[in-house]
Amino acid sequence: MEEEAEYNEPRARAWPKIRARIMKWLSWSAVLMTATYFAFAIPFWTRSPAVTKHFASDFNKDIAATPAEARAWPLLSRATVASQEWDEKEFPKDPPESTAWNDPQIGACKAHLDSWRKAIDLVRVSATKPRFGHFLGSNDDVLWEKNTPSEERLRTNAQIDLGANPLLFMMPQPWMGSIRKFTRALALDMDVAAAEGRPEQVLDDLEAICLLANLVSDPPLIVTQLLGDAMRMLAAERFGRELAQYPGLFSVAQLDRAAAILTRASAHGQIDLEWEKRATQDLAQRVFSDDGYGDGLMTIEGWNLLTELAGKQKWGREMIILVGPLVAKAWGTRSQFDQFLNRVFQDSSTEANKAPWERTRSWLNKFESEVNSNDAPRSSFIVFASVPAIPKAFAARSSAQMELRAVVAAIAAERFRLEHSRFPRNDMEMSSAMGKAPPVDVFDGNAIRFRFSEDELTIYSVGADRVDNGGERAMDADAPRKWVHSEELLSLSKAQRDAMNGDWILWPPNEVTWADGSKHPLRVRVTK
Repeated sequence: MEEEAEYNEPRARAWPKIRARIMKWLSWSAVLMTATYFAFAIPFWTRSPAVTKHFASDFNKDIAATPAEARAWPLLSRATVASQEWDEKEFPKDPPESTAWNDPQIGACKAHLDSWRKAIDLVRVSATKPRFGHFLGSNDDVLWEKNTPSEERLRTNAQIDLGANPLLFMMPQPWMGSIRKFTRALALDMDVAAAEGRPEQVLDDLEAICLLANLVSDPPLIVTQLLGDAMRMLAAERFGRELAQYPGLFSVAQLDRAAAILTRASAHGQIDLEWEKRATQDLAQRVFSDDGYGDGLMTIEGWNLLTELAGKQKWGREMIILVGPLVAKAWGTRSQFDQFLNRVFQDSSTEANKAPWERTRSWLNKFESEVNSNDAPRSSFIVFASVPAIPKAFAARSSAQMELRAVVAAIAAERFRLEHSRFPRNDMEMSSAMGKAPPVDVFDGNAIRFRFSEDELTIYSVGADRVDNGGERAMDADAPRKWVHSEELLSLSKAQRDAMNGDWILWPPNEVTWADGSKHPLRVRVTK
């Protein structure tokens, strides 16, 4: 017992010192935590976002300074008003988008186009304007309610607040629905004109779609650029269909004009990311304060904006006071946000400059791992939100260019057929017909393939699986055209790989869509 007492006595004497040290450490920790809390709390509670860039406002003022006669949208807004209705008894769901000479509803399609003729003519004229010219963040220049009298449904520049600076990030583009509708109407007009033997009208519609596609990237956000690519692809696909369905419809001179239109349409470079970066910077300046040195922390207004964009309910006063500063700390500083943003877009630009078949997901995976790490500021999620769309946009642009160039090759083959009463029968004749090297297959970097037979020609790409199947169509015609990076192929399931088994047939199509949306085998009608 005495030995135990002797053993415990030093510990008993040491305990007050140990406890004092622990209490001192806890006190300093509390002071440090409190100081850290208030370091983020004071800016969070007291500062406001530092909005110094007026991207949307400056853009809108530039549009307002552009004469109305140089802008496409004033005409397109009138076309929108003039094309609100269609024969819902004949077409109960939507206006018709496609037809063919053997479609029972082709007469109804012609009547529909006649009822929209004023709108279609306005669209054609609008396509010749120098710029698109729709105000960002504003839907005030057209009132969309059907019951509003036509003369009250168009607004002027003077009635639009040019001083407003709406948020670019995730900004809706309400006019895109109208553009899609007009593009489909022009494509339908191509179908009817081809069936009636009016090749010049087909070419006028083709040119109008391609010119309008050039205008819609105003400004060049990813979504507007992808819309332009989709329009060009529809134009090329539809002309390629008319070419296959009505052999002899177009003269050599008309084929040359079509080739020139599609060649210009395919000449666009890579996707422009500058405005996408601006949209993210615009969000950042509405979230962070500015400490006077170009840096800052999250603000209450910024957090409320983020919760609104996420569709969540705003916090109450108590939650903002208690938790808000901790959230601000987790989100990091504006300089951390900007550094990550610049690295993402710099690497994106580097990837864009690579050939399509050389692109990988490694750069994307790198940033994804960084965002998901415990050390990353939560603000990096905002930057990364739009990143997955970037490689998809790159792939869509490359595929669109290849499809347009493939139809130009088909035009060369048709010109050869008119001159020799047959299609080219080998690569040498095909190259001679094109007058240049064949287009490059975006999937493997080789030339697109041609399958020759006695009286037929097939133009195709190896497709997503990178395997040349000799021009055999896949069971799912859309599967081979869906972009998959080469290193991702090994991770696909057998069912996914089997769906890709086949080639992407670029020309000719083997089916057409009728006005009711049903698909039917393409039936040729020889014109000459």
